[in-house]
Amino acid sequence: MRHRAKLEAMRSRFKAEVHAAPANLGVWVPMTDLFGVDGTERLDSLTMPVAYRERLDRNDLHKPPPTPQKGAPIGPLEPHP
Repeated sequence: MRHRAKLEAMRSRFKAEVHAAPANLGVWVPMTDLFGVDGTERLDSLTMPVAYRERLDRNDLHKPPPTPQKGAPIGPLEPHP
């Protein structure tokens, strides 16, 4: 249960960051659902500094993670702390 609560908190924080990016730039976004089709198109069309774009790309909750190519090498594994 604690793990689920932590995941929900992370999800809420990421969504808040996505909503804050256009607001910090002074861009009015007419919709409340930035994770729907219209909202994601609006976010993709915005011109913003690299730092904001990287933050949006990192918090991109609406796109599935990239799938590795078949036969592609896998990088070295990081040791667990």
